[in-house]
Amino acid sequence: MLTQLQIDGLGVIASARVDLKPGFTVLTGETGAGKTMVLTAMNVLLGGAIPPGLANSDRSGVHGVFRVDPDGRVSQRVSEAGGELDEDELIIVRKMPAGGRARTVAGGAAVPAGLLKELADDLIEVHGQSDQVLLRRPARQRELLDRFGGVAIAPLADQCATAYHEFVATHQLYADAVEHEQQLRQEVANLRQGLELIESVDPQPGEDDALSTQAARMAHGEQLRADLSTALMALDDPDDQPSVVTHAATAVRALESATSVDSTLDELHVRARELQVLAGELAIDASRALSDVDSDPAELANVEQRRSQLKDLTRLYGPTIDDVLAWSKQAVERLTELEQATDLEALSNALDQKRQGYVDIATALHDARVKVAKQFSEQVGAELAGLSMPHSQLGVQIRLRPASAQGMSVQIEGLPVEPAASGIDDVALTLTHGSSAPVELAKAASGGELSRVMLAVEVVMADTSAPGTFVFDEVDAGVGGRAAVEIGRRLAALSARHQILVVTHLPQVAAFANHHVLVSKQLDGNVLTSDVRELSGDQRTAELARMLAGQDDSAHATAHADELLDLAARERATRPGVSARR
Repeated sequence: MLTQLQIDGLGVIASARVDLKPGFTVLTGETGAGKTMVLTAMNVLLGGAIPPGLANSDRSGVHGVFRVDPDGRVSQRVSEAGGELDEDELIIVRKMPAGGRARTVAGGAAVPAGLLKELADDLIEVHGQSDQVLLRRPARQRELLDRFGGVAIAPLADQCATAYHEFVATHQLYADAVEHEQQLRQEVANLRQGLELIESVDPQPGEDDALSTQAARMAHGEQLRADLSTALMALDDPDDQPSVVTHAATAVRALESATSVDSTLDELHVRARELQVLAGELAIDASRALSDVDSDPAELANVEQRRSQLKDLTRLYGPTIDDVLAWSKQAVERLTELEQATDLEALSNALDQKRQGYVDIATALHDARVKVAKQFSEQVGAELAGLSMPHSQLGVQIRLRPASAQGMSVQIEGLPVEPAASGIDDVALTLTHGSSAPVELAKAASGGELSRVMLAVEVVMADTSAPGTFVFDEVDAGVGGRAAVEIGRRLAALSARHQILVVTHLPQVAAFANHHVLVSKQLDGNVLTSDVRELSGDQRTAELARMLAGQDDSAHATAHADELLDLAARERATRPGVSARR
C-alpha cells in the first residue's frame, strides 16, 4: 500500500506531500491543475521513463513510502539489491535534478530503475487509457478469464505451461537429432568411401618416399650405370688393371715387410690392411648397386602409376602416406562411434508422449475455461446492468487456435491446433447490445463502455486479487449521471479489500471516496504552481459543488453536494471494512 507521496520540482508542482490512507481516495481539481502530474510522479517512482522537461530544479524528485510484506517478494528483491525495509515500509526515492543525472534509491541502496519496473506490479496496479487499450487485446482477455477462474484454472494453467515447455524442448531435441542424423549419414558415406579407396590402393608405410627415390633412379639409369661402372673400375678392375684394391694390396705387402725391420711401422701396416678391406667392401657394394640399376621404361611406367595412386590418397587424406594411414585408423574408430549415435526411435517415442501429455492438459484447461466463462459472463453482466448498461451483455468466446503453416501443431478433435504455454485457446470477450449479434469487445465498445467493463471486471474479481493499490485514471470517462453514481459505489466496494486511488472529474464518483485530495493551481505573478492537499468537511462540500456547477458558492450546487455525500456515507456504512467518515 502507498502511504506517502512527496513531489518536488516536477512540472507545475514546486513541492507537495500526499499522505495516503487505506480505502478509497479521490484526486480532483480543475483542468490543468496538475492531477496528471501526480500520476506521472507515481509512474516515475516505479521506474517509468522521465519525460523531457519534467524536472525544473536541482532538487527535483519523487519520494514514496510503501507498506509491504516483510517476507514477500518485494522485500526479497530489495534485499538482494542491497536495500532493506524500515520495519514494514519500503522507501523509494528517484532524484532527477534539472540538467543532472537521475539516481534511484530503494530501501537505502542505489538500484537500477529496472528493479522498480520489476516491482511495480506488486506495488501498484494502474488502470487508465492504456489499460483500455490492453483490454482490447485477446491475451489480456484470456488473462482476465484465467484470473477469474482462480483455483479452477490456475493449477491447470501452470501444468499446461510446464507441459508445453517440455513438449517444445523434446520437439527441438528430436528435430536436432533428425538433422544431425542426416549429417551423420553423409559423414558415414564419406568415411566409408575413403576407407574403401585406401583399402583398394593398399598403401604401405613410407611407400611414397621409397617410390619417389626409385623413380628418380630409374629416370637417370644410364648416368647411374656409367658412374657406378667408372667407380667400380677404379676400386677393383676385373681386368687386373691398377685399382684401389690392387694398390692397397701392394701397400699391405710392402708395409708387412717393413715391420720386420722396424716394428714402429706396425700401425701403418694395420691401417693399410683396413684400407684394403674397406676398398674391397666398397667395390662389392658398388657392383651390387650397379646390378640394381633398372632403366626399363615399362617398369618405370609401373612405378609412376603407383605414385599417381598414392598422390590421389595424399591429396585427399594427408600430405604423406603415413598421414593417410593415420586418417584411416581414425576413420575406423569414428565409424564405430557413429554406430552408437542418437536413437531416433527412442526420441520419437518420447516426443509422442510429451505431445500427448500437452494435449491432455491443454484440453482439460480448455474445458475448464468453457465452464468458468459462463460464470464470468453472468457476473460481469450483472455489474454492467448496474453501470447503466442494462441491455449489454459481456460474452466469452473460446475457440481453438488454428495452426499456422510454419509453427508447431497438435491434433485436437482431428483439427491442427497451434500449441502455446497458455494453452490451445483464443479467448475473445464480446459485447451484445440488446438483441444484436455479439461483437468482439475490441471492435464494439467505446472508451466509456470499456471503462465500465474494466471496472465491472475488477469488481467481480476483487476477491481473486491479492490486496494492493489500484489507481484508476479517469475510469469514469464518457459517463455521467446514474452511471457515475454506480461507478462510485463499485469503487467503494473495491476499497473494502484494496487501496483505491481515483482521478476523476465526476462529483458522483468523488462523493463515495473515504478521502478527498485536491490538486489546485495558483498564479504567483507570472508563475503558475500547483498545490496538493487533503480536504475534509465543508472544504470537500465546496469542491463537489465546484465540480457540479463550476463554482463553489452556488447554494443549489452545495445542497446537491451534501446530498451526494450523505448518499455515499449511507452506502459506505453498509459495507464492512469501509469507513463512513466525511
